[in-house]
Amino acid sequence: MASLDPLCHSLGSLSTEWSQASVVAHPVRMLSTPSPVSVVWTSESKWTEQLPAFIPCKVPLSALCTRLCYVETVQFCAHRLLYVAHGMATNYAWRADRKCQHWVWIVLKGWAQDSAGERANTKDTALRNRKKCFYVPRNNYEVAIESIRHDLAEMKAKREQSLQMVTDLTAKLKSLEETKEEQRSEISSLRDRISEVVDQRDNLRQEFMETKKSLLECQREKEAVLETQKTVQSKLKEVQAENAEINRALQGLRQRCSGGCHFSFKQHISEMPTVFESISFFIYLLPVYRQSFNISLVFKK
Repeated sequence: MASLDPLCHSLGSLSTEWSQASVVAHPVRMLSTPSPVSVVWTSESKWTEQLPAFIPCKVPLSALCTRLCYVETVQFCAHRLLYVAHGMATNYAWRADRKCQHWVWIVLKGWAQDSAGERANTKDTALRNRKKCFYVPRNNYEVAIESIRHDLAEMKAKREQSLQMVTDLTAKLKSLEETKEEQRSEISSLRDRISEVVDQRDNLRQEFMETKKSLLECQREKEAVLETQKTVQSKLKEVQAENAEINRALQGLRQRCSGGCHFSFKQHISEMPTVFESISFFIYLLPVYRQSFNISLVFKK
């Protein structure tokens, strides 16, 4: 109770000095009972909406730092100035951003009774609240860790899939290389076959040229044979004419020798298919005629 007297005196003097700055006079009356003090950083327009049960008292921050005797430590952060003070049963903190370092809100909350049990309950409640403040980030961290583990599992599965894909692609590449080697061997064999076919074509072309030459020679021989045939036919006509003359001579001889000749000329004539149609038959009969009639014939070639 006695430890709050300097605080009450300081707050009372502050509210008296800055009454022109729309300072509420209720804090001095409220400090008749032991009350914890806390400073809340907020705007004046939203004050009643956020904390309707609190009574505000606006004072300069410099006066608060100089006149409140229980301010023990001051910590400087990167973006804000933190004032820490220790009270009866609870820790109190004053915060002010650099943008507005001259004014803070001092909030007074009345206590129903000042007892050790209430202070212990308040301390336990504050400790539980502080633990909750730590539990929430811990839960958030656990959720983040679980999400990271899930992401790592997905990345591991994707990595395994990628490795499997790489293995499959490597196997396909090997099979393609083998197929490429087989195709190369087939192409080489086809090239050999093509060279053989080209050689055969050249040989056939040469044979064709030779056959063409032989055909031309045969054509010439045919023409020569035709000429020979014409010559033979002309000679045959001459021989036939001579045969006709011989036949006429034989007719005369037959008429002459029809009386006393032992040689049956009619029999030989009847046996002949045609009279002296060929030279060979005439030559066959020539010795007989010579013996019978003593006739000598001279053949012209």
